Amino acid sequence: MKLYYCYLDDATVGRLQGEPSWPLNWRATDKSDKADALLVDLDRPPSWLAECRRTRPTVPVIFVTDADHAGRLEFGLSDVDPTQLNKLLKGVESIADALAQIPNTVRETIAGDPYLAMAAYLWTRERRAKLELDRHSSGGYRYACEGAVPRAREVLINMAHAGYLGREVSEAAHCCPSCDSLQVLLRDTCIQCASVNIREETLLHHFSCSHQGHESAFLQSSGDYVCPKCRQTLRHFGMDYDKPGSIVSCSSCGHQSAETQIRGRCLTCDKRFDIEQSPRQALYDYVLNEVGVHALFRGRFTTAALTDILEPKRGLISPEVMAMMVSKFAAVEKRYGIDSALLKIEFDQNAEIAQNGSLEQRVKLITAVGQELARLRTTDSVAYHLGQLLILLPGCNEQGLNRIISDFETIVRDMFGDETVAALRFSKHSIQDPLPLAA
Repeated sequence: MKLYYCYLDDATVGRLQGEPSWPLNWRATDKSDKADALLVDLDRPPSWLAECRRTRPTVPVIFVTDADHAGRLEFGLSDVDPTQLNKLLKGVESIADALAQIPNTVRETIAGDPYLAMAAYLWTRERRAKLELDRHSSGGYRYACEGAVPRAREVLINMAHAGYLGREVSEAAHCCPSCDSLQVLLRDTCIQCASVNIREETLLHHFSCSHQGHESAFLQSSGDYVCPKCRQTLRHFGMDYDKPGSIVSCSSCGHQSAETQIRGRCLTCDKRFDIEQSPRQALYDYVLNEVGVHALFRGRFTTAALTDILEPKRGLISPEVMAMMVSKFAAVEKRYGIDSALLKIEFDQNAEIAQNGSLEQRVKLITAVGQELARLRTTDSVAYHLGQLLILLPGCNEQGLNRIISDFETIVRDMFGDETVAALRFSKHSIQDPLPLAA
């Protein structure tokens, strides 16, 4: 019988209202680095948990919490029903078994590579990152892998774009154009004043005198219809009258129209917007495909699609191509004394867009900046990687680099405004050093 081990500490035991039920092939341990699963108190997690999840992103963490919260977690155990631990641990066994299938040499490098970490996580979770709607999460939805892999949403997008993940439409929504939240209220409004205080009224048409008006104007307290124009009683539908349609009346401005305007209101940031500002957006589940499985077991991912390398219109190259180019220019610099420089551009973590903006907003803005710089400066090469731009500047020395940074700030200010410039951080790097890529 194969044995599995679950980490358990005294604080967690103290929260459980009863004895947990252990499967026969599971044992409790106080060694978290060797455990196949971790059982911790959600409200009082141990200080080492964050570092443990960084170094072991695939390890299942069973959080002990209240019954309502337990259902929103990948592995949640109600503190009032610890007997459910037996069922949870049985589900965890498949994760431990799948992880053991990955070669040891690859498992040892997972913690240092977000793409390997994501692929390993998906491999151990039936290959799927499932989207779950959650009003408590950023944007109103979440993936379970966000607790284990840094920048999980961005990594999923990049891996799908590179061909390692398939995408399956899970939901569709109209998101807030300001904060990208799914928590949006959509409603019909007056096309004249945007008021929600509207009512739809049925129209009634009297054949004999051709009068047409609101049904309420014809309706008597007796329930009969009497034409307000000729005072004739209307008895037979289709012979005396018909109902050709309806009209929307606004109680705020009095405007009448056959149509309304759909407008939205974000329940997260209170932004009010026309539906045209929020086109229908698909939300995806991500599935590790055969290409991704082969890359995982090989232990290496190329994080850009081949078309991104070959298509000059996009302007941005992959980090792998950038690394190759930097090594060549570094050799030229050493041998011939021709200087080159490397510039990194990223969002300042204290900037408002980094604090409050959505991931999609940051990715779109930073890639737009990179594409614009690549278009205007044809001698430079620009790469994108996990929210950062790397710019290779051939023939550029220290003095020239300071001038180029000033030129870049001017270009970005002209194209994207002062707020974007203020949010960006520029840092200079030697091409003789390793590429300053985010992990």
